[in-house]
Amino acid sequence: MSYKLLLLGQYIPFEIIESKIDRKPKIFFGKKITLIVYKDSNINKILYDWYREYCYNVVKNRTEFYSELINKKPREIKIKNQKTIWGSCSSKNRLNFCWKIILLPIELLNYIVIHEMCHLVHFNHSKNFWSCLGEIIPDYNERIKEIKIWEKKIFELGDFIKHEKIT
Repeated sequence: MSYKLLLLGQYIPFEIIESKIDRKPKIFFGKKITLIVYKDSNINKILYDWYREYCYNVVKNRTEFYSELINKKPREIKIKNQKTIWGSCSSKNRLNFCWKIILLPIELLNYIVIHEMCHLVHFNHSKNFWSCLGEIIPDYNERIKEIKIWEKKIFELGDFIKHEKIT
């Protein structure tokens, strides 16, 4: 059966293939996403775990890149299932991100990562914070507007992964 999944702002063809032998799910990602599962597998749980891992890898890559620009590295990165926020930064230099940022286009994901990383330097929303952010993303106001458009759609998905059947 063919479906589509939202990833980095694009709907990608997605298929589920049932295996009668291998009980461990496998996901292959190329021009489409292929999930091979044993019958009666919890597809939503498998996809949720995959999205979180994929998100972690992308966010880790982005934080390593932007760490060079702001001269600060996070102590830890966590991917969570936050209900209403995209990310946060703790006073202990830990960055938390909602796994759903992986559904956003990459330029919006980058904004969220950089926003939280600027809190490693300025733990507030002062003029200095916005200046730090503006040095890296001069068009940050436009990105904030775009995020608000995506936000409603993505957070309406709730706690489950929605894989839509292609008609």
